[in-house]
Amino acid sequence: MPPKKQKPNNYSMFVEERCRQTGISRVAGFTRFAHEWKLLDEATKESYKEQAKLLKASTVVVPRPPPARKIARPTLLDRIFENVKRDHCTAEEGECEDDSSEDPTPPNLRDLETSSSSVPLPLKKFRVAEQDGDCIIMEMPDQVFPVHLDFSDVEVTTDRESLELINSAYPNLADISELTVFSFSCVPVISAYGFKKSAILPTNIPLEITVTGFNLEEGIMEDYLHHYVDPGQLLPGSICDADETRNERHKLPYSPTDRSDEACVRFFESGRVLDNDYLAIYNLILEFVGYDGTNSQSLMPMCSRKADLEVNEGCLKWLHRQALRQLKETGPQPSYQWTDLPAFNYATLEDFADVAVARSNLNEQTPQLGYSQEARKQSFSQFGFYRQLHNLNCWFHRKVTSVKHCSLGAAREQCFIVMAFLQNLYNLPHDHHFVYMGGPHSEDSDEDED
Repeated sequence: MPPKKQKPNNYSMFVEERCRQTGISRVAGFTRFAHEWKLLDEATKESYKEQAKLLKASTVVVPRPPPARKIARPTLLDRIFENVKRDHCTAEEGECEDDSSEDPTPPNLRDLETSSSSVPLPLKKFRVAEQDGDCIIMEMPDQVFPVHLDFSDVEVTTDRESLELINSAYPNLADISELTVFSFSCVPVISAYGFKKSAILPTNIPLEITVTGFNLEEGIMEDYLHHYVDPGQLLPGSICDADETRNERHKLPYSPTDRSDEACVRFFESGRVLDNDYLAIYNLILEFVGYDGTNSQSLMPMCSRKADLEVNEGCLKWLHRQALRQLKETGPQPSYQWTDLPAFNYATLEDFADVAVARSNLNEQTPQLGYSQEARKQSFSQFGFYRQLHNLNCWFHRKVTSVKHCSLGAAREQCFIVMAFLQNLYNLPHDHHFVYMGGPHSEDSDEDED
């Protein structure tokens, strides 16, 4: 059967003419008159071809409209965030919502129920009472508590920016060997992983932060900065994901009142706390990486595995914003060393490894073989192997079984992976400063053993 809308040609013109003469339908004519067409001489066929050309030239082509785009229906979570963000912008412009007047639009977040285990209340309805900057006051029948919502558009470091940053921070072979590479890692409140990535909304707010480092002359640093962080009040609807992440990944409480299981109870009974002095924590990080308060451009990049950089970067940027907010609320304090709070730059350890190989090959007359990006990827794919016995983890995560994520263990392991990859190329010593020997990494003098 011919197509419904066939472009005119010599055969179709012949069929049209014979159908008018015989009264046969056009569809049947395409089959019935095929034998007659074969018996026609070339001159007659050519005449039909000319008719087809004239018909094509006189036909006005009407462009088809573009296909309709299917618009995905917004989920409840999408509507919640959109409403909160819209009202946040309205509050900044001075158009605050008046509870006494009738609002034709549905109030955001009203008539939603919270199941937060961190709020010791039965399931009750709440509404937005007032807004102040990035703080929304949630009013419930028995209490009022602030929820700090961050609507900043967090930009993630691109591959090109990471490589350019490593190139500028370590411009020659001597710098590659002598300068410290700062390795950092964070445990977020909610992490999306495996088959759950499409079902869980990750929350890049840190529960645990670690910064350590290494250089190719002295190996991994014995010192490190390790903190447990109070993430603040979580948004309603995210508590279930936070509970699941805690139970499957890190076992850390996400609230000072969280006593959900034995691990959370043990965390607080050991004297550990979730620190909410974000300004003090950020000052300690600046001090640890050697910031002198004069030139923020001299800060070395904070490095992480490429696979974890987005999460780790998001967590540390969240801490920076909370520190700035706290500084704005309280003003400069004598106990804080730095009040300018410069932002960090971020890069991947994979880029450092690639640049280290390139610097070495440029210095050597005969480039070393076996140090391709594929070899580096294979080396970095062993991430997680060193922490199977939990010996690189913090005190708490060494005492808790079935832990998949410890920021101290991850930050240390990243250092050993890079040095293991570069060991032969840079003739690194085979001792515990450069190679993980399998036992507890250091004395961990700041951790109180039982």
